[in-house]
Amino acid sequence: MDGVSHLKMYPLLSIFSKPRATMRFLLNNRGLYRGLFFLIVVLAGVAEGFAETVDSLERWMLEVTPLWQIWLMVVISGVVAALFGLVFGALLTLWVGRLFGGKGTYRELIVALGWAHLPLALSLVLIPLNVWLYGDNLFLLDGVPIQEGLWATIAVFVELVGSFAPYVFYLFLTLSFVAEAHRFTIGRAVATLFLPLVVILVLVILVYSLI
Repeated sequence: MDGVSHLKMYPLLSIFSKPRATMRFLLNNRGLYRGLFFLIVVLAGVAEGFAETVDSLERWMLEVTPLWQIWLMVVISGVVAALFGLVFGALLTLWVGRLFGGKGTYRELIVALGWAHLPLALSLVLIPLNVWLYGDNLFLLDGVPIQEGLWATIAVFVELVGSFAPYVFYLFLTLSFVAEAHRFTIGRAVATLFLPLVVILVLVILVYSLI
């Protein structure tokens, strides 16, 4: 089987072992996995919405808000934030990347950043574990696990690893995919992603110094 056929059959696997080659294949064949692309972005948004809402609500809020409304808020806010972040992030990486000699188009950056959300989408598998571990304390601010014993300890460890590992892979894929979309080095991709953060940080410091 040639490399292109392998990428076509197993993009979800090759995306981790050969990220740049897989991204180039996906950029050249955007129509093949359009449905999967949007599914990944939506699922990643739900995962992000869950991460933002869990362990964040006061007890009185949980008492007056039905659980189904909280979950609905998780889904809607997460998906909206993911779509907005994708659109804005693609514009930002397009403009900044051009400063470093990037040649990617806006559509290519959309594809690159969207597929980079795959690790976040996969982190959804941890939600049932969190529900079992925390029960009614799931969304409670500073909520503690309701489970005890060896399995609870293992679950806490898995949850701890699962809370940061997807973001490590997400950053890795984002750098690789932006570099491939812009057809430049990983170093320039790092500069493309972090230059706006440095500028924002400097502006925030200046604003606070004037207050």
